[in-house]
Amino acid sequence: MTETILANAYVILGAVLLASFVAYLAWRNNYKGRSAVACAQFRLSVLEGLGGIYPPTERWKEDISESLISTLPAVKAACVVFHPYVSRFRRKAFEKAYAAYEQNCREPHPFALLLAHAVDPRGFPDNPQTAFSQQVSLLLSFADET
Repeated sequence: MTETILANAYVILGAVLLASFVAYLAWRNNYKGRSAVACAQFRLSVLEGLGGIYPPTERWKEDISESLISTLPAVKAACVVFHPYVSRFRRKAFEKAYAAYEQNCREPHPFALLLAHAVDPRGFPDNPQTAFSQQVSLLLSFADET
């Protein structure tokens, strides 16, 4: 039996490598499908949780802090569910973006001033509505479906 295995070592090795490669391709394809579904669910959950405030509309009130605090549980739940699907190289940035969003929602005048260590270095917005829009867009950018 040992002689048979040694005589056919390359055939056996080739069969094992082929099976491993096919298993990897099947796993990768399945992961990409699950990731795309998770991205779509995250975007939908965040947009439903914000309930018409994002994208910015006329529903933006002068005192919107209570509305933003009431949306935090829905956005946090969506972030917790989506967290495993963010690549490990982008997880720290995702956590930082959510922390900045949550901190700005809890401010007495939300998004009135972005902190100097803002997550998004594109510059400081001119009004709170633009700041809110930028931070939500930054959160949603982690759920690009490609």
